[in-house]
Amino acid sequence: MNKGSVNFEKICSVLSNMGAERVIVKRLANNDNSKQQIYLGSDYSVIQGLPIGEIIYSGISSKGDTLNAAIN
Repeated sequence: MNKGSVNFEKICSVLSNMGAERVIVKRLANNDNSKQQIYLGSDYSVIQGLPIGEIIYSGISSKGDTLNAAIN
């Protein structure tokens, strides 16, 4: 990275200055793209701290129920 590049510490500093209290990061695979949603895990404990809106049931897939919610 060059000297003017953005790094994790700079991103955290900007977000903190904007009022963020916590930053959650998930490393994505090279083949992840903007059309794919980020999979957080198999239980709901990971979403307890997220500022989410109403949870909407979207049906069932081969892996189980599909739930969606907007994140503020």
